[in-house]
Amino acid sequence: MQDIEGVEMDSNGVGLSETERIESCENIINNMPQKPVISNDHFAFNATPCYIPLIDLVYIPSISAIKSATSYYSTLFHEIAHSTGHQSRLNREGVIKQTKFGSSDYAFEELVAELGAFFLCAKAGIKNETEKDSAVYLNSWIKGFNEDYKFIFKAASFCPKSLKFCIRPAIN
Repeated sequence: MQDIEGVEMDSNGVGLSETERIESCENIINNMPQKPVISNDHFAFNATPCYIPLIDLVYIPSISAIKSATSYYSTLFHEIAHSTGHQSRLNREGVIKQTKFGSSDYAFEELVAELGAFFLCAKAGIKNETEKDSAVYLNSWIKGFNEDYKFIFKAASFCPKSLKFCIRPAIN
């Protein structure tokens, strides 16, 4: 893959075993600069993966509660991508302000997170598994495209900035 403004995106997943791919995902998470708290303690989250900006926490059920390791890491990367919008990172409006489900602002933030998850999955060498929620968001994304033809480009413009909060730069 091409570099994204200083973030090396080599295709290091080619030829890796499942164990090595999981290790690659864990390396991204463990080395993430300014990482949010990541918890699988479902004390108040109804077992639905989410990012909670108020306490800078990503909740995700344990890996054994999700259908596959690939799905687990795809989902975790999606929520981590949301966390890059926290006020201490990129201060992204779709994260710091409450947005209504189905609104253009909500759809925009979900698109930013999906794109971020896609690139993190590519970096780790796993297939990005789209969850059923992505299909639900599709109508909102179409609405966003209809309102602003640059919708996807604006969302994609956050990827290089977001990835810098997820992937520690290589030291040459």
